[in-house]
Amino acid sequence: MSFLPDHKCSAQERACASWFLRRNQGFVIDNQGISILKQVVEPTLPEKGSQLLLGLAAAYPRPGDTFQDSAIRVDSELLKQRDSDRSDVYTQSHFSEFELGPLKWLALSASADRKELDWLINNYLVGQGYISKSEPRKFSISLKGWQFVESLQAPNPGSRDVFIAMPFSERFTPLYERALHPGIYNAGYNPVRIDRKEHNNRIDDEIIANIRKSRFVVADLSMQRGGIYFEAGYALGLGLPVVWTVEKRALDEHEVHFDNRQYNFLVWEDASYDDLARRLTNRIEATIGRA
Repeated sequence: MSFLPDHKCSAQERACASWFLRRNQGFVIDNQGISILKQVVEPTLPEKGSQLLLGLAAAYPRPGDTFQDSAIRVDSELLKQRDSDRSDVYTQSHFSEFELGPLKWLALSASADRKELDWLINNYLVGQGYISKSEPRKFSISLKGWQFVESLQAPNPGSRDVFIAMPFSERFTPLYERALHPGIYNAGYNPVRIDRKEHNNRIDDEIIANIRKSRFVVADLSMQRGGIYFEAGYALGLGLPVVWTVEKRALDEHEVHFDNRQYNFLVWEDASYDDLARRLTNRIEATIGRA
């Protein structure tokens, strides 16, 4: 992928952006979106391997299923055209849907090129014992691999941290202190609000890191802040549950984005903070479980 004609990107930036976009469907690639994409932190080696294994498990879901090396090998000529400056490379190419399909494995694993993808498969996944070779070019997910897949599908099961995505203006201080904090705490979890956490990192890196470490996210959409939508969407992309709250006025006046209005909100008003705290605790215990 290329960002836009006026925004050149390196092979690793493109790989990280593709990895991010697969996990955040519907992300808008405008100038602001490009700025976010260029700051996506490269996943670690275990993260790349884990996401690749999850993708293989989804594509070959029956234990004992085998897949050929050719099914995940990206055509070298296709990569040459992808890396060119031409924006119409796919629409005017002769590549079939079958040949384009393996590109998803690069995106799933944030691999910059075919060499890195091959290494992740043949050295990392095989080396860790997650997949096995029954023939020189035929693979299958091992028992150890299926056990690891099962553990990966339960996001951060041992974490007690809960990331709170909410407006930081003074008007919302009572919402945090009288409702969100006690509601989360009373369910046995540790509320994390980024502006009240001591750190020396860039704020965007710290936000991403804390979401990744959380058991779930509480997102309040009472004000239409792009950052809050992004943080909630990022959590959903990681497979983390999101508990939604919103001020009644914002919901009644249709300020909440259309794509989010179908969620089951915990609705609050200024005089109902204690009630919201109680309902939040109940929702957490009912849908996620007490810590």
